[in-house]
Amino acid sequence: AKEVRVAFNLYQFLKGHKMEIRAIKLIEPFIHARVLADGEVNYNIMKPDSTSAKNTNDKKLQIKIDKWAIKNGRIIYDDKLQKTYIEVDGLNHNGSGDFQQDISDLDITTQISELTVAYNGVKYLNKKKFEANLQMEMNFKENKFTFKDHNFQLGDFKFGFDGFFKLLKSGYQTDLVFVVKKTAFKDILSLLPGIYNKDLKEIKTKGEFLCSGFIKGVYDAKSKKVPSFHFDLSVEDAELKYVKLPKAIENINLHLIADNSDGIAN
Repeated sequence: AKEVRVAFNLYQFLKGHKMEIRAIKLIEPFIHARVLADGEVNYNIMKPDSTSAKNTNDKKLQIKIDKWAIKNGRIIYDDKLQKTYIEVDGLNHNGSGDFQQDISDLDITTQISELTVAYNGVKYLNKKKFEANLQMEMNFKENKFTFKDHNFQLGDFKFGFDGFFKLLKSGYQTDLVFVVKKTAFKDILSLLPGIYNKDLKEIKTKGEFLCSGFIKGVYDAKSKKVPSFHFDLSVEDAELKYVKLPKAIENINLHLIADNSDGIAN
């Protein structure tokens, strides 16, 4: 990082009871996390605890962080085991939350100028803009996270979720509704690979895109159980015209339903 700033309560720290960090700010950090094909990771740098007996009278150090921020960060996650590659450029992030309480609110804002996501050699996102404003209720007693006021934007496509996500011992439980208001057909074209971005400026479109759906149930890795889901996508009377060509593609209509009501993956 070019610069790291930390503001904390020195008096509480010297007493040894609590580390009250008022703010952490990273200026232009670069994080490169790697997972090799054999599962070895480059961030597992802590030596194992060789102490056989522990003093039960020791007070547990509590850590409280009020606010954190990242300015113009870059993150690469390269996982050869899961064949996943994620690259984040131009990351600006602000967050606040109290992780000591059983139930508290997480409030974050994130802007990414270029987001790239690849899986198994296929680039699903290539240098896409991403923004998120999120308020989430964190219930650490139940490991349950509930979406509150929020909005997400990928390219020009805006969407959100209603519901919750809960961590389980061998998976997770979820009840999420995918929320997309009526959006212009061109907003969906903004999700095309980055190589086409310059061409989008010369494309005129008409029509609307609608999307709704949900994912509900339990994912269990041991029993190979997956949640039920339903997605409904439609394009209504859309039109696409490249300005240098004389004719437009007209009457574009699409209706796609993907439904799995029983939670059986096959």
